[in-house]
Amino acid sequence: MIFYNTNSYNRNAKVKNSSLDALSQMTWLVSNERLHKCACPIVSTLVGGLKKAQEPHHVSRCLSQVLDAALKLDPTMLEPVVETTLSAIIRQV
Repeated sequence: MIFYNTNSYNRNAKVKNSSLDALSQMTWLVSNERLHKCACPIVSTLVGGLKKAQEPHHVSRCLSQVLDAALKLDPTMLEPVVETTLSAIIRQV
């Protein structure tokens, strides 16, 4: 997550997109304990990035990987961020 936050301020779109791609691929490597602890903050950060993104494809793909992994672990853990996540996704459609 720190990796994405650090690179989200970079003006180079390729760096941002590469960090999002890396984060989405690393999601499945995160331990269950760590994912349970960090899922809501990660989703909130990605939703914020989704709202700001001019090209939301990479953010959406990363968000889908994090949501998928979190939901398979414990569907109830994302309840605090469901409303903001759904409203951000619906705005993109």
